[in-house]
Amino acid sequence: MRGAVLVAPADPLAGSEDCKRIRRFGPLPERALDVPAVVVASRNDPWMSFGRCQDLADDLGADLIDLGHAGHINVASGFGPWPGGKVIRDRLLDRTARPSMLRRLLGQSTAPRRAPVAGA
Repeated sequence: MRGAVLVAPADPLAGSEDCKRIRRFGPLPERALDVPAVVVASRNDPWMSFGRCQDLADDLGADLIDLGHAGHINVASGFGPWPGGKVIRDRLLDRTARPSMLRRLLGQSTAPRRAPVAGA
């Protein structure tokens, strides 16, 4: 696994009745993941407070993306096909890109090649 994107995580230990049905999935991890990670959260998600999402991101060593007051990030909140989610995934994959085996063996630069600037 190269990375993890956690979108609208739910807190299995939260006190609401709705959250009680997910307690069997808990508790949430409290240590850094072995891969780069991103937590995508909303400030008014009924499944986990934003403050708890901040704590989770810190515990996991993850970046936190604040979507503002978006509710629970799911289809019912208007997040059907979500191009923004694909952008988040793609940026994480770009950060974790691995050089090919041939480049590693030959010791060649793994930096992406840039096109020459026009007129230079």
